[in-house]
Amino acid sequence: MGFDNVQNIQILGAGGHAKVVIQMARAAGYVPVAVFDDNTETHGKMLCGVPIVGHLSEALKSMPTVIAIGNNQVRKRCCESMSLPWVTIIHPTAVVDPTATIGEGTVVFANVVIQADSIIGRHAIINTSASIDHDSCLSDYVHVAPGCRVTGEVHVGEGVLLGVGMSIKPRMKIGEWSIIGVGSVVVADIPSHVTAMGVPARVKLGGALSKPVPKLGDMIRES
Repeated sequence: MGFDNVQNIQILGAGGHAKVVIQMARAAGYVPVAVFDDNTETHGKMLCGVPIVGHLSEALKSMPTVIAIGNNQVRKRCCESMSLPWVTIIHPTAVVDPTATIGEGTVVFANVVIQADSIIGRHAIINTSASIDHDSCLSDYVHVAPGCRVTGEVHVGEGVLLGVGMSIKPRMKIGEWSIIGVGSVVVADIPSHVTAMGVPARVKLGGALSKPVPKLGDMIRES
């Protein structure tokens, strides 16, 4: 396969999510040339044919970079602690309306649909076969899991995790750093920092930031 503008990129993170990002980047015409991870046990190994060469702090300062870490908190900490040229990657099978806005560092996976005037923040993950309808706004560091259905005029706060196959009724708001469980259906607004699940979704537990946030190195090893 040939591409007119092939671009080398580096990957931060060497977990399962990074494998998918590497393969998606290749499909989009990028060439992943190096992986960085703070787990020294991975150094010198290969990840989907790409060498894991060192710690996150050793990433090349001038090379386009994507954070391939699924944990939203870790991804935010990584972004805030590093100044690198972040690249946005969109799989060629994704359908993104030309009026939609996609923030830097965000990855949009295969068969995603993002409709008119939607806004996706920075370093978000829009995973396989998810759909984002018109005029919805998803903030920075959100992770939309595979098969999610976000309808029109929905607002999703920073760092929210939307579980696999969940759905959101139009014009709902989900507060920052909350988690919506797998297969849930949101028919009312969800506050910040909670976990909600079920049909309809109801608040069950404290959410993603209910406990102190550990240091970045510890979070990387646990992700």
